Amino acid sequence: MARTLDALLKSDNPFEKIEVIVSDNGSSDATMTICQIFEKRFPHFRYIFDRWPGQLVGWHRALFASRSELLAFIDDDVRPLPGWSNCVIECFENEEVGITTGKMLPEFEEKPPHWQREFVKQNQWGIWSALWGMLNFGDKIKKKSAVFFWGKKFSGSSKGFNGGGKNSSWRHARTSFTFCW
Repeated sequence: MARTLDALLKSDNPFEKIEVIVSDNGSSDATMTICQIFEKRFPHFRYIFDRWPGQLVGWHRALFASRSELLAFIDDDVRPLPGWSNCVIECFENEEVGITTGKMLPEFEEKPPHWQREFVKQNQWGIWSALWGMLNFGDKIKKKSAVFFWGKKFSGSSKGFNGGGKNSSWRHARTSFTFCW
């Protein structure tokens, strides 16, 4: 968690317009302590704890707690790169965009076993692995199949997540942004 929040701080994000929500879904590690350290470094930071484990529990808690229209969900092992939030906002200037994702390259503490390479697949867009949560379809914005929107990192509209239908208000949604973990 600390490495993710630190990477976010080092990016060129407009933090006065960004709400950071850490939704802790039943962890027993130092997440709360880490959040107490980082909450002083972000203008709009909230830590939410739910004793029920599970990624969906955390996502739903963050979704309902968010005050923003544009939401970005990233796991605690994702390191946002500089310019990431600006790229997300730019994508949603197109009213036909309902959800986005981006490049996800795993960091391994140890070299993975050779046999796991069999789980790396290639298609017309690039390479991916559901086993590792890896996605590398290049650096250009492209329309892709919804099959490749995984839980590690994705963004969308609070209206869209709440069943609000078409992306009709995106042009005015750039005033606020939420990062949710």
